[in-house]
Amino acid sequence: MAVSSYDVGVRKRAYAVIQRHLADDLPMIFLYWPKYRLAFTSALHGVDDNGFTETWNVGEWYLSP
Repeated sequence: MAVSSYDVGVRKRAYAVIQRHLADDLPMIFLYWPKYRLAFTSALHGVDDNGFTETWNVGEWYLSP
């Protein structure tokens, strides 16, 4: 309902319901989401950012000579 309506009131109520369900069902509440700025040398290969954990595939990284 939230994404299918242009009415701000309808969207606000729909997102409030979603937030309530998330707060009730999850074992934790997200207080913040850090934004990282990562810079790598062009010699580093294999970096594949998945949007959640930047170093999830660190075992596949390598440096070219």
